[in-house]
Amino acid sequence: MQEFIKIFSARDILLHMLNVAVLFVAMRLLLYKPVRKFLDGRAERVAAELAGAEARQKAAAELQTRLEGEARQARIDAARAVAGGVEEGQQAAGEITERAKEQADTILAQARADAERILREAGETARAQAVDMAVEIAGALLEREVKPEDHAKIVEQFLTKVG
Repeated sequence: MQEFIKIFSARDILLHMLNVAVLFVAMRLLLYKPVRKFLDGRAERVAAELAGAEARQKAAAELQTRLEGEARQARIDAARAVAGGVEEGQQAAGEITERAKEQADTILAQARADAERILREAGETARAQAVDMAVEIAGALLEREVKPEDHAKIVEQFLTKVG
C-alpha cells in the first residue's frame, strides 16, 4: 500500500475527485440538458408521427368502410337496373306479342273473308257454268233451241233439291 500512497497522494486523490465533480457538473450543464432537450423533442416528434399514423390508419379504415358501402350500394343499384331492364324487356315483349296476335287475328279475319268471297264467287261461277252446260245438254237432247230462262229455272230447281 505504500507504493500506492507514493504514486497517489491524498492531495492528488482529492484533486481528482474535485475534477470529477467539476467535470460532472460541467457535463450536466453543457451536455445533459441539451441532449435531454433533443431527446425529448425527438420523442415528441415520434409521438406526433405515431398519432398521425394512427389518424391516417383510422381515416383509411373509414375510407375503406365507406368505399365498401358504396361498392355494395353500386352492386344493389346494378342488380336493380338489371331487374328493371329485364322487367321492361318482358313488358316490351308482352306488348310486341299482343300486337303480333292482333295482327295475326286481323290477317286471319281478312283471309277468311277473302276465302268466303272467293268461295262465293266460285259458287256463282259454278252455277253460271252449270246453267250454261244444262242449257247446252238440254239443247243437244231436244235438238232444238231452249231459252236460257227456262233452263235457269230448271237448274235452280235441281240445285235446290240437290244442294
